[in-house]
Amino acid sequence: MNFLFKLSRSIDAMNLRIGVCVKWLVLVMAALSAGNALLRKLFDIGSNALLETQWYMFAAVFLLYAGLTLCEQGHVRVDLFYRKYSEKQKCVLDILGALLCILPLSGLVIYLGFDVFWTAFADGEMSSNSGGLLIWPARLLVPLGFILLALQAASEIIKNVAKLKTLLSAAPQAKA
Repeated sequence: MNFLFKLSRSIDAMNLRIGVCVKWLVLVMAALSAGNALLRKLFDIGSNALLETQWYMFAAVFLLYAGLTLCEQGHVRVDLFYRKYSEKQKCVLDILGALLCILPLSGLVIYLGFDVFWTAFADGEMSSNSGGLLIWPARLLVPLGFILLALQAASEIIKNVAKLKTLLSAAPQAKA
């Protein structure tokens, strides 16, 4: 079990490091957006490449931060019901949610997303906008984001199984 705890901590740490880097993209996006708007309004200069760069950064923030959001328990739950559950029930629900929803969906998106990325990469697909960028970097973000999410789901399963095991062993034993 020690190996699994180390693996879980490593996944958490990786998603934290990536998340800290990705947070800075929000500031860069704001500066890029303001700069692009100023260029357009003051000098009548517009750039599709700058606009598409903002879109790529937004995609990076949204997709690459998903794993850390799961680690920090930031994903939406139906709290009206969830808060009424015991700690054991929450652990079981989180384990089942990861096993039945997050991991299968992530696997499907990784599989399909990598194929879409590879096709765009191999074909050298470009944006249809004049002065646009290569498409494959944006397409690569989809499988990468879901890989991070799937890894974090595995980490959450490890933590919840350990927590559930502790809760079950601490529960008073029924007398025969």
